Amino acid sequence: MTFQPGALLYTSNAGSKPEGVEVPVIQTRDPATTDSNYPVGKIWINSTDNTVWTLTSSSMSSGVVSATWTTDASSTDLQSLTTDDSTVVTPTGGTIVLAGTTNQIVTSGSNSPGKATLALSSTMVAPGSLTVTGLLTGDAGATLKTAGTAMNIATDNDTATVTIGTGTSGRTINIGTSAAANLVTIGSTSGASSLTLAAGSGNFAITPDVASTITIGAAAQTGTIAIGTSTGALTMDLLDGVAGAAQTLNVASAASATGAQTVNVLNGATPGANQTLAVMAGVASAGTQSVQILGGANSTGSQNVQIFNGAIAGATEAVDIFSGTIASGTATFNLFNGNATTGTLVANIFGSVAATTAGTVNIGTGAAAHVLNVGSATAGNLSFTSAGTIAVVGTAHINASGSGVTTIGTGGTGAVNIGNATGNTAVTGSLTASTTLTATSGAITATSGDFIATNGNLQLQTLGNKIEIKAGVTGFAGTGTLTAGTVTINNTNIATGDIIILTRTGINGSTTLGEFTYTISNGASFTVTSVILGTPGSTQTNDTSKFAYLIIRPL
Repeated sequence: MTFQPGALLYTSNAGSKPEGVEVPVIQTRDPATTDSNYPVGKIWINSTDNTVWTLTSSSMSSGVVSATWTTDASSTDLQSLTTDDSTVVTPTGGTIVLAGTTNQIVTSGSNSPGKATLALSSTMVAPGSLTVTGLLTGDAGATLKTAGTAMNIATDNDTATVTIGTGTSGRTINIGTSAAANLVTIGSTSGASSLTLAAGSGNFAITPDVASTITIGAAAQTGTIAIGTSTGALTMDLLDGVAGAAQTLNVASAASATGAQTVNVLNGATPGANQTLAVMAGVASAGTQSVQILGGANSTGSQNVQIFNGAIAGATEAVDIFSGTIASGTATFNLFNGNATTGTLVANIFGSVAATTAGTVNIGTGAAAHVLNVGSATAGNLSFTSAGTIAVVGTAHINASGSGVTTIGTGGTGAVNIGNATGNTAVTGSLTASTTLTATSGAITATSGDFIATNGNLQLQTLGNKIEIKAGVTGFAGTGTLTAGTVTINNTNIATGDIIILTRTGINGSTTLGEFTYTISNGASFTVTSVILGTPGSTQTNDTSKFAYLIIRPL
């Protein structure tokens, strides 16, 4: 590698020689690797920041020369800094900048003497895990974020107390109150763990989403759940708000596989105190109200509900159910409404034990248009027994739907009278008489059914009796007139296989007469044709007779 010689230098004892490294290069910038046209040992001075550089070596790659310049140790006290990631930071213009990180490290400095200070940011955000070996105390608000890693508080085996919000000033403490689907668990079911939720003179509220389910007690709970056990003047409200929709209160209504269930309401001794049990006694303005007592499916075991079951010795007792004013909506009272797979269900009102004092049972006796449904259309029996008279006033429907058989008066010997003074007794569906069904006056009418004699005959036993049938278009009786020996009569009720009885009722100017025949177009019409005797394939065109017809459909 050769270099262009510098200017001649003159000395007093050695003559002259070309200049090499003796005269420094003075520029206003630092040297670069491309400043390679100098001999090793050349001095470079940056007059802007007063730094001195020395060419320590040169190298060549692919014909390109690269120079290595280093600063003179005598020109600056700090040569470089090495960071944690092994990066060697060298001064630029004699300066190395100590830069902080936003929300983490803040740097500051001063001169005389020169000092750089590194401090934690007042809005500190740790980029990773932060471990504190001593006591961590904050004197301002703090925000802790998990950033994908679980946050644990007091998860060690120490027995020290964990305290949150015990200052003397009232404050709001929020746990999991965001709109996200948070799962908040407080307390443990293991060992002798306990949980106490306390409130002062303010309110204690559990307010989940309107569609949430609130569960108190485990599925296999055997301990006691005590609510409202105070001896003071306590008020407990269940479904006591203004109901704008259907509400259901279930007490012991789940399926009881084994064991007995007992529900006690106002069951304590009351030597002088007044007790009132009101169930849906308010004004039900809208919606559906339902009271179910032991309403679940009872497969085995015993269930008992006792209301005023003690001996009544002079006192007055009353049970009011839905006794309030129901302005609108639906009120339902269910008794034995669960699915009883086995066992016997009996509801006694003035049963066999009440044999000495006559009582009155009123069901639906108000002036309103009540509907009383008794019995099932699918199974079961319904018996009415009385030594006196059973009276039904108004419209009575017996077996109004379903396929069950209605039997009236088949076991007694007395007369069964059906009908009224106006003679408008109607039977919907089939009516079967085991002996004789007689209409002394008036008609027996089947509005949409048939009169069927499965093994009998239709008899008209009095002279003058007759069979009457409605005649006309689409009817099964009527009249017609031949034109040129034939006529087509439209009738959408006609069907293939029907029998048509034809009778000539008038000559109507015919010059010759033929024999009547007919053909049927199913569901559309039938055609009557007069054919020539002896040549039945020919139509008697001179026959213009009038005729009558009667259609009979075979079974």
